[in-house]
Amino acid sequence: MNDPTGDISPFDVAIVGMSGKFPGARSVEALWDALLKGVELTSPRFAPVSSTEIAHSDTPVVKRILLDNMIDDLYGFDAEFFNVSPLDAKLTDPQHRLALESCYDALTRANVPHAKSPLVMKEGDHPTIGLFASKYSNTYLLERVYPAVIQKGGMSALQSQIANDGDHLGPFIAYKLGLSGPVISVQNACSSSLVSVHLACESLISGQCDVALVTAATVSLWQNGSYDVTEGALTSNDGHCKPFSTTADGTVYTNGVCTVVLKRLEDAVSDQSDIYAVIKGSAVNNDAERRMGYAVPSVDGQKAVVSKALSTASVDSRQLDFIECHGTGTNLGDKIEVQALQDVHKMREHNSQPCYLSSVKANIGHLGVASGLAGLIKVSLSLRTSLLPPQLNCPQSLPEISNKESGFGVNQNLAELPKTRQRFAGLSSFGLGGTNAHAVLASWPPMTSDAEERPDTVGGSIILPFSARTQTGLDRLIEDIGRRLETIGPVWADDMARCLYHHREDYPVRAAVVVEHGTLLNSHDTLKDGLNFSEAKDLVEPYLLFSGSEQAATDLLDLEVDEGYAKAIAHWKSIVSVDLRSPSLLSQRVLSVVSQCAKATRVATEVGPIAALAGDGTGWIAALLFAGVLSGDQTVEMLEGLPDKEGDIDIDGYVRSFLNVRGVRTDQGPVRVLNSLDWNGKIGVPSYLNGLIAAALNQNAIFIEVGSPGAFSEAHHDFSASGNKLAFHSFSALSGDSLERLRAFLWSNGAIKLRAPVAKSGFCPALPVPELIHTHYEIPAAKILVEEIDGEDLELSLKQNLQRLWHEVFSIKAAIDDDIIFEHGATSLTIANFVETLCRELDVHLEIADIYECPSFAAQLQLIKERM
Repeated sequence: MNDPTGDISPFDVAIVGMSGKFPGARSVEALWDALLKGVELTSPRFAPVSSTEIAHSDTPVVKRILLDNMIDDLYGFDAEFFNVSPLDAKLTDPQHRLALESCYDALTRANVPHAKSPLVMKEGDHPTIGLFASKYSNTYLLERVYPAVIQKGGMSALQSQIANDGDHLGPFIAYKLGLSGPVISVQNACSSSLVSVHLACESLISGQCDVALVTAATVSLWQNGSYDVTEGALTSNDGHCKPFSTTADGTVYTNGVCTVVLKRLEDAVSDQSDIYAVIKGSAVNNDAERRMGYAVPSVDGQKAVVSKALSTASVDSRQLDFIECHGTGTNLGDKIEVQALQDVHKMREHNSQPCYLSSVKANIGHLGVASGLAGLIKVSLSLRTSLLPPQLNCPQSLPEISNKESGFGVNQNLAELPKTRQRFAGLSSFGLGGTNAHAVLASWPPMTSDAEERPDTVGGSIILPFSARTQTGLDRLIEDIGRRLETIGPVWADDMARCLYHHREDYPVRAAVVVEHGTLLNSHDTLKDGLNFSEAKDLVEPYLLFSGSEQAATDLLDLEVDEGYAKAIAHWKSIVSVDLRSPSLLSQRVLSVVSQCAKATRVATEVGPIAALAGDGTGWIAALLFAGVLSGDQTVEMLEGLPDKEGDIDIDGYVRSFLNVRGVRTDQGPVRVLNSLDWNGKIGVPSYLNGLIAAALNQNAIFIEVGSPGAFSEAHHDFSASGNKLAFHSFSALSGDSLERLRAFLWSNGAIKLRAPVAKSGFCPALPVPELIHTHYEIPAAKILVEEIDGEDLELSLKQNLQRLWHEVFSIKAAIDDDIIFEHGATSLTIANFVETLCRELDVHLEIADIYECPSFAAQLQLIKERM
């Protein structure tokens, strides 16, 4: 496409990060994948309605619709990560929790440092970040918090307000993420989030912040999986949202959370951020009195806001490839919106490619205050990929659209947008009450738009490390990254490494893959093939296993591959007094032992102290030499005494006999050898078996076979085939990427830290982030907040109940006598909440001053006993 980078306006704003959870889609990648496939994520279906329900209903119920309109894990929240007490987590509106986690996810994806960044940044590295936040009406407060307050009484009114009031949504997120720019709550019904985008752009352009976050959450407990179809309602009669269709009869309300990260375009280009799309201009207005009623939209108001946005963006309406409409699927609303667009776009050439009208609400329903951001995410990805997802539920579009003179069209199939020029799109969001917003966006060339633009890279291999806090989290992370590569665009391996090494943290559950420098990663398979899954050990204990099938001939080729290996070869050669250039059998056997010891030395250089060794066949001899049990001369003597065909002798018995005759103990060297001289097993049963089985039971043990794969590899294969898991790696040769594969294995098991193979400066793609660990926090419907204390066991349970309250309020698990609340971050607000809870729960009179005078657990317990 034409390169627009030379014409950057100071009013251009780049979208550099996004995050979201939607009905049926837990991430932006999952949503985009579903949109491209034309999936209706709400899955509507009919449910029977009994005649009794119909008879007793205040309004005539025509039918009942079941649909997937809620996001998964609605009450899940990582309270510990954000330093929120369990009690406060229960009190907090799920919309606040979802928005906080979404903002964290979006900022981290965009590689923007913040207070919860995976890697600690220097003080001066934190940009000034602004936040513009919106939320739906708080049904959680009405349905759960208020009833709990009424039933129990005494609950902190201030804390309940902070945890639920929309005024505190933005400040709550800013406090947890360290956002120091303008923090503004925006409430304009359905248009709230796109109005927030408009205000965020103005804040960036005027220099009030360096980065702007826009977030919006809609969670309504009144929309929990079903709704009744009644006469005159705004909801769809069949559960399908059908924008622009002749059969459109109402919308479908759903839940979700969306967040985008914005930067001035010139800053995004300078920072080499991953740019999804560019906001060229936007506008906001209100319909005022120019309409039939408060809830009725206005053609004039919508026409004015679209015209103003195009003018601000300096974009001609004929340049637009598509418009993501408000498109709720209501008959009147869609017609008014189309009429307004026709009035604005009447100069469009009728014989040109039509401007497509689309609405993501057909796929995910109406997300209320978050709907504008949902549309923005779809528009950005469409411009980024040159693909416009098919418009669902519109087999026959409105005559105002299908008319050839309209200049508009509806794509029922996946549409390819032009790739040879910059692409443009409009985005509308209109709120109940008449506040209208429209934005004009343009495409921006991605860093990997053309495979011929392969960056200059050094040769060799590179390790891509992935990690999460749980196995499920790691599986989802790799799945999302794979989806990102396949549906949003490929990423160069070196750029992905820059993100993973410089902007991500090493978590306990890990997987790593080794790829070539300069590889263009474009599918899930390019990551999945070769992934080595493991969990980091607390204190790694490496075991080196010397195979008995080392091949000497190939090892000479390795001398020029790795300098450390070459030095190790030279060291071990100097210990044995044999001419290794000789073609004799003895020279070849000695060279095999030398090669194994050199590889073991190379492994020890990477991993550090070795816990123990084991050897199979002649590998036992190599292990004894490496451990310092045998001298070089003794090693040569032992090898010289072997028959020409090793299969003609029991090598275990031969080695034991050799050592016993000379009075050599296997435990006299600096490294323990698992092979036992006192082994009384049957011939053919290895002498290391008992020691190796014991080692395998050690959760911190990792096993590295040095030398050509042999008995240890076979044993590991059999062990794994039976459903067991062992941290095992075969290190057979220092050629190709074998050393990087060894390091990937060691890192995956927590044995080493990886050094970044690329500089921090450079293009850094926006990649999915490991998910947080969720705990269910919910105030049950029509139930008391906490369990009552059994009066008969009060004395016995007093300590346990106080421990429980310490955990709920201060996040201190299993408090002991010496614990002091101030050492665990107690504040005046949490102490006030704690006192109210204590008095209510334990029926005891305490003052806030009492807690300051008795800050320890033991002192509080004694005080409560005295006051009861």
